[in-house]
Amino acid sequence: MATTNDHIGLSVGEIERVSEFYCGVFGMTSTGTHTLADGVSRISLLAGTEGVRLELTEIPGSLARNHTSVYDGARTQGWFHWALRVDDLDTTLEAVTARGGHVITGPTHAQTRPGVTFAYVTDPEGNLIEVITAQNKSAETTDHL
Repeated sequence: MATTNDHIGLSVGEIERVSEFYCGVFGMTSTGTHTLADGVSRISLLAGTEGVRLELTEIPGSLARNHTSVYDGARTQGWFHWALRVDDLDTTLEAVTARGGHVITGPTHAQTRPGVTFAYVTDPEGNLIEVITAQNKSAETTDHL
């Protein structure tokens, strides 16, 4: 059976703020924000290049989870980060901080993926994102930690 990614779902506290971050930093576009049947919850689908899609959901009273380190995220069972490939890591890190996110780990060369450099950042609500750049195509498809 063939499998492909459809979207990542992210519960957020402030949908406009988080949408602006992902659109501004990663060049995604929004379908707009829509109110759900309960009359108060809202949803927005963001689309990036190469089929990347992020579904933002804002439900009043949702609980924030703010990871301050990669290990902090890994100590909580379940999804703790997602990874995005970027063309220019330094420019991306500058855009992250300019739009309210934080750099958690600076650029690091992947131990198991020659030619790959990565960093961990957070969006303005503390969700972890791994940003990756590769010097060559073959480095993009091998495993790494």
